[in-house]
Amino acid sequence: MRGYDSHAIHPRPEGRGFLRLLIKITVGVCRDFAYRDKHLRGEIGQSAVVHTHTRRLDYHPHVHLVIPAGAVDSKRRLWRENKTGFLFSHKALATRMEGH
Repeated sequence: MRGYDSHAIHPRPEGRGFLRLLIKITVGVCRDFAYRDKHLRGEIGQSAVVHTHTRRLDYHPHVHLVIPAGAVDSKRRLWRENKTGFLFSHKALATRMEGH
């Protein structure tokens, strides 16, 4: 199954509360995109990993998401894929994430 990796970067705030919020917002935005997308209109699965530092050990909190290349419409029991080659528009995601 194809999948996509989304990389979200946020400002410097620290603490576990911030990291929980980082995951919640990132996962929520992707979920919202899947429900609203005219090709998908369904629920996506996601696995999220938070990294707090770079390889050089600089503080750089960010989230990696692994998302299947489609969504499930549970009412119709239907799997839908976005045939454009990308699950979501990276420009639209960036704009949405900057708004949080």
